[in-house]
Amino acid sequence: MSEEIDGGVETAAPIWPVFGDLMSVLLGAFVLIHNLFMSALEQLLPSPPPLAPLDLASAVLINVAIALVLFQLLDRFKRPA
Repeated sequence: MSEEIDGGVETAAPIWPVFGDLMSVLLGAFVLIHNLFMSALEQLLPSPPPLAPLDLASAVLINVAIALVLFQLLDRFKRPA
């Protein structure tokens, strides 16, 4: 009965494993290109200063304080609607 349903058409090999192999090769190539690019940038550019969390936190707090004061001052110049 299955021969009647198939109509004599032979089944071809699935193509998805080929795409899987292609994707793994492309991913490997992109990772290699990325690593080469990043290592070239590390050689060309100076390294950034180390992150100092206390300096970052104090800068954020100072900016917030200045923003709050400036908002209150500039809000006084707002025209009434």
